[in-house]
Order: sequence, then C-alpha cells, then structure tokens
Amino acid sequence: MAQYALLTVGIHSFGSRDKILSYFAKHGAVPPPDTNPAEFVLESGGAGINARKDDKGDEWAKCWRESGEAAEVVKEINRLNASSQQEDSVDNNGDGNFSASTFSQTWLLTKRIMKNQWRNPPYLYSKIWVHVVHAVLIGTTIFKLGTSPHDLRNRLLSVFSIILLVNTIVNTVLARFFFARLLWEAREGPSRTYGWVALCNASILAEMPGALACGVLYYVIWYWLCGLPTGEAAGYVFLSLLTFEVFEVRLVSFRPTDEKQC
Repeated sequence: MAQYALLTVGIHSFGSRDKILSYFAKHGAVPPPDTNPAEFVLESGGAGINARKDDKGDEWAKCWRESGEAAEVVKEINRLNASSQQEDSVDNNGDGNFSASTFSQTWLLTKRIMKNQWRNPPYLYSKIWVHVVHAVLIGTTIFKLGTSPHDLRNRLLSVFSIILLVNTIVNTVLARFFFARLLWEAREGPSRTYGWVALCNASILAEMPGALACGVLYYVIWYWLCGLPTGEAAGYVFLSLLTFEVFEVRLVSFRPTDEKQC
C-alpha cells in the first residue's frame, strides 16, 4: 500500500479508520474490537514487536498489487502525472519561475529594503554625518570666496573635493549590497521568492532617496559657506550635485567585490 501512502501525502488524508480496517478485514486480517488502526496495520504487515505472522504478513504486497484499490491508485497517479506535465509546459512557455512579475518584485523589495534602512539608524546617520562634516570642512576652509585668481583656484578645489565623497560612502553601501546578495543566494533565490533582476534594481532604487537627501543637505551647507554665485549657475551646480549622487550609487552597485574583504 506504499503507492496509496505516497499518493495521499500532501494531498488529502487516507480517510476514516474504518476504510483501512475494512480493507484488511476483507483480505482475512480481522481487527479485534477497539484496536489501534496504526498499530494493527504495522502488526498485520509483519512489523513491530507484536507482528502478526498468521495473517499472511508476507503476502500483503502481492495482495495489494492484485486488488482493485491498487488499480484505482495507479490510475489516479497517472492522471496527476499527466496534469503536472501539462502545467510544467505552460510554465515553460511563460514566466513561471516566480509568482509575481519583475515589476511587482522590484516594487515590494524596494519598500522592504527602505524599511530595513529606516530601522537601521546608524546606517542613515553615517551617510548624513559624512556629508555634513565634509561640507562644513570644505566650506569653512574655503570661506566666502571672492573673484581673485587665488579664489578661483580654491573654487575649483572645492568642487573637485566632492569626488572624495565616493571613497567615504562606498564601503558602507557596498557592504549592504554584498550581504543582500548573500541572503538572496542562500535563501531568497533558491526559494524563488524574487529574481536577481529585482534584487539589483531594488538595491539601487532604495539608495536613491537617501542619496538625494544627502545631496541637498550637502549643497545647502557647502554652497552657502563657500559663497559661490547665485542665479542660474546655482541651479546648474545643484542639478550637477544631485546627478553626482545618483552616479555615486550606480558606481557602488557596479563595483566588483572581493568576498575575502567583506
């Protein structure tokens, strides 16, 4: 009756106890009153301490193969196999690897990563602190620039120093990307929770709001302290700084990582 057991695992229960006891009774193994069905089945089949040797314990396999119940079970198994093959062919024709589309995966995963960032204040505070300290340091070092050749050189230096922000941010962001990839390879990927495309897109998108907010904060402090000109030039510098913040996140996400260093 192993076929019957395999068929019913994860699909439905075997049925009432009278069903299995009536099967054995029909083939000569009559259970005593108030017997335990599980123990009786094992003992009738020749297993357990009180194994029954007089109820054709060695002939139950042959008896089952020749019974009508076995024919019905084999027929049901073949039907399930045929329907499973049809479902597999339908899934192979479409995107059957995941239960949701790539867009839905990216949207939900982005919200999950952003919530994780919100619940990890040291990560957010570290990026804000780096931008504030860097802006104050540059702004106070080169305070209220004029129009002399020396001030022009300092102005270029203050703009060039923005590139140094990448070195201070890259390790923090890269560590989160690395551990998110490890989690996906160990759990989320094999379980088909979401794909690698959604992981990459969500990891980058989740960093964008923080990067833009830090860029605005940096611009307000640095631009005012340095005394750079207002007007159309100020708007152009502001957009350039935000573009650099986006580029910074993209640069970190595409940077190759040596796993031994993390």
